[in-house]
Amino acid sequence: MHQVRHEPVAPKPGVPVLVTAVFKAGVTNVKIKLQSVAPGKYVRKSDPTYEKDWAELPMHDDGKDGDAKAGDGIFSISIPASYQQHRWLIRYRIIATDEKGQGFVVPAADDTCPNFAWWCDAGPATWIGTRQPGKTPPLIFSSEFLNTLQSIHLVARADDVASSQWDGNSHKQKKLGTLVYRGIVYDHVQFSNRGQGSAHISGKNKWGLKFNTGHDVPFVDHDGKPFPAECGS
Repeated sequence: MHQVRHEPVAPKPGVPVLVTAVFKAGVTNVKIKLQSVAPGKYVRKSDPTYEKDWAELPMHDDGKDGDAKAGDGIFSISIPASYQQHRWLIRYRIIATDEKGQGFVVPAADDTCPNFAWWCDAGPATWIGTRQPGKTPPLIFSSEFLNTLQSIHLVARADDVASSQWDGNSHKQKKLGTLVYRGIVYDHVQFSNRGQGSAHISGKNKWGLKFNTGHDVPFVDHDGKPFPAECGS
């Protein structure tokens, strides 16, 4: 079992991220492959560009470049702060060579999610709205207040979101996106509309989500109390 992690889990803009990977003895040539997904340019795993657009950087077990101790089997790399930009999704994989000289990838090919990821977010902006524009006064909700509430991000292509929610011809058709909850990324989830007439006629948005097997989401209420059951696949 390979252990891979990144810290901080939910980085802010301009903060370096330390990625570590623990391997058994004999593993060499460890590298990280990174895919930076800019706002408005979402890449689905079904897109041809998904397998092409990766940058490759070496990881170290020599006590340098973020590595805590040389020769302990923990390979590390500090991803520069320039990678962390507001509302960017950073995907990554680890590639290496085992003691028999065979190359392998983490996550493994049989994992339902083919990459790890983090989401960089500066936090919500102040939101201003009114029930009846021009008739009722606007209500202002500060970013400080909004930060006290849970947030769920669904990152996807704009045309997929629009067709899913407002095009009756796409009724119940599953689209690919990324869910971010409590700072943790659940990549390559499937989403679709719920309901029928109320969704496509009156515009009430209702979402159906299907998560990958083994990547359940531990939802909690606003007091941090876990729901009776996880929302799984």
